Amino acid sequence: LMMEEDTDKELKQTEKELLGNVRMFLFAGQDTTATTLSFALYELACHPCAQKKLQEEVDGLFASDPKPAYKDLLPLEYLDAVIKEVLRLHAPGGVARETVDRPITLAQGETKYVIPARTTIYTFPSLTGLSVGDDFAPERFLTKNGKQDSSFMPFSVGPRNCVGQPLAMSELKVILAHMVRRYNVQKTPGNEDPIKVVLLTIKAHRIMLDFEKRSL
Repeated sequence: LMMEEDTDKELKQTEKELLGNVRMFLFAGQDTTATTLSFALYELACHPCAQKKLQEEVDGLFASDPKPAYKDLLPLEYLDAVIKEVLRLHAPGGVARETVDRPITLAQGETKYVIPARTTIYTFPSLTGLSVGDDFAPERFLTKNGKQDSSFMPFSVGPRNCVGQPLAMSELKVILAHMVRRYNVQKTPGNEDPIKVVLLTIKAHRIMLDFEKRSL
């Protein structure tokens, strides 16, 4: 369908390119989405007030429609903010890169730095997101400044950003909404905080949580 609907011959995907993107969706997105969900539940367990606020928002949706469609989740601003805050603090992608097509001049005081055209710049989303602090505060993404924060780049930026971003966000919203709808999440007593390890993605070595079924 994508090949048939693309009327721009220069941008039209070949069958090989289309299959490559599908493989990217399925395989590259599986581990990163699972890692993000693990950290989301961990942060909610550590911040009961945020968990309760999210549950109230989700409960309001299910009260009006017991079987909501994905489009019904889109207006849930706090759900979106929680996911973005988790991605800011625990970006699963280790490194992103972008090649500039023109010279860029950066100034620091009286000193100027020039990045030549065709230079590839590597950024580390797990570090750039921490530039505004390491506290868990989803409310930052409910403000105009938070929504426009250029340091938020877990999917990279520009024309070659993560091709699976829309799929990842939809999966995260649907699964997290159903999880907090059905369960209260708490940290397992006596377990240490997760330590991040770098494999194909940046993930926790172990996250131990207790789930208590909610009475609905």
